[in-house]
Amino acid sequence: MMGMQSVADRETYADDRDFDGVWGIYDHAMARYVASDLSDISAPWMACWFTLSSHAPFRVPEYWRTDGYLSPVGSMERSMEYVDRSLSYFFETARRQPWYDNTLFVITGDHGCRDLHGTVYDTPWLYSSIPMIIYDPSGEIASPGEINDRVMSQVDTGATILGLLGYDEPYVSMGRDILHMSSAELHYAIYKGNNVYHIISPRLVVKWDGIGDIPLAVYDVTVDDSLEHPVDIAYDMDMAVMADSMITYAKAYLQDFTQRLVSDRLHR
Repeated sequence: MMGMQSVADRETYADDRDFDGVWGIYDHAMARYVASDLSDISAPWMACWFTLSSHAPFRVPEYWRTDGYLSPVGSMERSMEYVDRSLSYFFETARRQPWYDNTLFVITGDHGCRDLHGTVYDTPWLYSSIPMIIYDPSGEIASPGEINDRVMSQVDTGATILGLLGYDEPYVSMGRDILHMSSAELHYAIYKGNNVYHIISPRLVVKWDGIGDIPLAVYDVTVDDSLEHPVDIAYDMDMAVMADSMITYAKAYLQDFTQRLVSDRLHR
């Protein structure tokens, strides 16, 4: 449905010695496979590699050398160390390919980490966070080392990439080009967890039931990123105004999305 013309999976890889027993082919093995396989595709192309080892049960291959690893066996953190090494394998192979310098790489997640129970990261705001790294080997369209602290969600990825590529034709997107927005433009991330909407700005997280005009709770994440102490907006007019604006934004966004979905206009 997305227009992909081929899929490479465990069956395509055809060597179960590298099968992790749960999700598919271990990341380090798939890394080199993906980088080499892309060289057989005629440019221009768009490809997506779904890594799997940063997901429970967090398996690292028994034959994999873990010299220098800092985290204990079986831990999520050790699996992330392994994923980091696997990405290094991918880029070591990719940088020798003719398409490398002319490719934009995007590293992100399909969801945040929900396996940090009992830690300071076990909050709806922190465990919903994901990385968004955009890497341009040429350095011509994405500046090396630049950090942008605008609020961004997965739905903004497409528009942001098109902006970097200089695409100037009309298109429909529920997201925004984050890197080319003015600082005055309002933009929030919205996600739904446990049947509650979370509307996120650089300062506030607003919990909303999706029905009324009053927030369920408002948090100032600049001083309370664990979301333990809701702000009493009855005594803070500035916070109340910001929360009201965020709920209005969420209502408009959800109305637009819903109408486009039922009328098949999400892409046109």
